Amino acid sequence: MFLKISCAFIIVGFLIVTFSMFDILGLNSFDVIEEYFDNKSKKEIFRIQDYGFTALIIGFTIFALLKNGWKKFKTPSSTRKTFVLGIITLITTTFGLFAYVLFSILRSSGYESFIGDLKNSIDDIPMTFFPFVIWFIANISGINDDFKAGGLVKDLLFKSYNLWYSLVLVTTLILLVCFICIGNPWLTLMAILWSYLYISIMMGRQNSRIEKNIC
Repeated sequence: MFLKISCAFIIVGFLIVTFSMFDILGLNSFDVIEEYFDNKSKKEIFRIQDYGFTALIIGFTIFALLKNGWKKFKTPSSTRKTFVLGIITLITTTFGLFAYVLFSILRSSGYESFIGDLKNSIDDIPMTFFPFVIWFIANISGINDDFKAGGLVKDLLFKSYNLWYSLVLVTTLILLVCFICIGNPWLTLMAILWSYLYISIMMGRQNSRIEKNIC
């Protein structure tokens, strides 16, 4: 079932993005660059296009994680893979926000403002990266010497949930739904990655507790 759902999202997303690109090219064929970015129809098309990209991200996520069904939904099989997932999440978050800001400037202000703000945006990357590094370290610290990575998500036990990870997971999932509703592909991808990271850490901590017969 999930495979069909993922294919549906991918097909719908691909069609939306494709048709929106045709609309953009059609509107732009008779406009100069400045008019291109001031056109209200263009902004609406960009908004629709974002929903298309969001659908593609959802589709590929479902395919990658749930193509074999919920009962076989797994977390990374080793501590190293969980840590790599965290690094990918951190990098994607930083450069995802960077890309989001740049595309917003490009769409709303045009090329001249884009080039002018590009350097400032690049200079701001360290300031954006640093807070997320702190957040990453605070959460990845849950991977300790007793961490036992891997397992099926369906086997997560309510009584073994860590309050902190449960809170940030629920908050991130709520944000994920909001990002999907507003059609923001960049923030949707980041929320998916952080959610999967939190679930992976919770799974590994639970496995450790089970091994010690605490659960």
